Amino acid sequence: MDFVDYAVQVQPVVDAFRSGIANTPPSARRLAIVTRSALLRMQLKRMIGRDGVMFFESLAEAERWLEETSSV
Repeated sequence: MDFVDYAVQVQPVVDAFRSGIANTPPSARRLAIVTRSALLRMQLKRMIGRDGVMFFESLAEAERWLEETSSV
């Protein structure tokens, strides 16, 4: 998921996002998220709140991690 151009979200958006995640079973065991903002990274960690999520500063790093772990 590419969040490079996203800003930190206001609380109503966070609540709606969190609700959507809570009501949807995760289909992927691993999720790579790309963002350069430390503040947005912290917000996303709280919103997603599940195992198998890694954060990266570049798309190349995220793709490498997904490829390395796809055989696990």
